[in-house]
Amino acid sequence: MAIKYKMEICPECDGNGVLFYTEKKLWGLIKNQVAYQCTVCEGTGKVRGEPLCPICGGAGLIGNEREICRTCNGTGTGDGFRHLTREQLVKGTTFNRRCDRCKAETLHELTSDIEHKVITTTWEKNEWQRSKEEFERIKIECTMCGNSYFAPLDKYYHVEGGLSLNENDEVVANKKSLFGQDFTSPGELFK
Repeated sequence: MAIKYKMEICPECDGNGVLFYTEKKLWGLIKNQVAYQCTVCEGTGKVRGEPLCPICGGAGLIGNEREICRTCNGTGTGDGFRHLTREQLVKGTTFNRRCDRCKAETLHELTSDIEHKVITTTWEKNEWQRSKEEFERIKIECTMCGNSYFAPLDKYYHVEGGLSLNENDEVVANKKSLFGQDFTSPGELFK
């Protein structure tokens, strides 16, 4: 799976893709505006922003668009929770996040340790025929109003040692993923 990025307006050319410079001739008496392609966005008017949430695909909603994605908290890209490494996902860790109940950016706290959860997604007559989905989750609570909920861990972002950029500006895992897979190249990280 390839990483998808939120495209943002280029700050250099304000989304035009073109910049202008003033050309002066004849001791500055004749001035001419010359257009040239923006070197930051290469003329597209857009630059790559934050990576989109792989759970909701950047929509911020899941479950037939009825529920807020708890991995990115409805932002579509991520918040303070996304940037926590595997080592930081322990009871008592605090981070900033928008609260659904308070409607404000407040301090949230992890109130449980990581739980391994298995959900049966189909109900066949025989147990061995049923489809099951495995994931890990953690309980989060707003310190201001007490609103609490479980958030699934993102196997691409909540990794041991965190993520970093290599010399080609590609995202790479520093150690292992949530499920213990070794990642040796950026291409393998998001398959």
